[in-house]
Amino acid sequence: MTQETKTTVTNLGEAISVLVQAVHIAQSKGVYSFEDSSKVASALDFLNQTAATAKSESNGTPVVQEEVDATVEK
Repeated sequence: MTQETKTTVTNLGEAISVLVQAVHIAQSKGVYSFEDSSKVASALDFLNQTAATAKSESNGTPVVQEEVDATVEK
């Protein structure tokens, strides 16, 4: 049985998850300097805290992400 790989990201949460996984893979291979690792760790902590806050504030209801159309005038 062949496993197909999904190549299209369809929402913000999935995009962030893919990027976080890529950062973890790169870090495990020693791609980043010590300073870079510290900055990346700080960014990941920020994302995790923001996600936890958003989840607790939404009381379990899904957060709706909307695409902004830059061509629409206000």
